[in-house]
Amino acid sequence: MRHLIDILLTDVWEERMASIFRVEEKKKNLRVRNKCEQVLTDTSRRRHSS
Repeated sequence: MRHLIDILLTDVWEERMASIFRVEEKKKNLRVRNKCEQVLTDTSRRRHSS
């Protein structure tokens, strides 16, 4: 019985860790994308102003 509970807990824990990891990856990707877009808008603004 104890073994079954351990397995269930491990599954839940791994699933939670995986979802947290996915969320972190999404945040990181968003930050990178925002930075890229910022650089792009900065360069285009510079091109327009010159």
